[in-house]
Amino acid sequence: MKKSNKVILVLSDALRYDTAVAGMGFLGHLVETQQASLYKVIGELPSMSRPMYETVHTGLPVSQHGILANYIVRR
Repeated sequence: MKKSNKVILVLSDALRYDTAVAGMGFLGHLVETQQASLYKVIGELPSMSRPMYETVHTGLPVSQHGILANYIVRR
């Protein structure tokens, strides 16, 4: 039987890195036991939720994907 790899992306918005590391015990345990990975994201400007989600999902900087504010919706 072929084993499939699954990805679960956990995004925590408006939470500093040090606070996240200190307060997310279960996720920290998964990282310690090498069942998960932790990456520190260096944000794109503007520092709003919607532009950052688009950057995370596409890998493109704001200047390329064009989502500049929270109220912009792509249809």
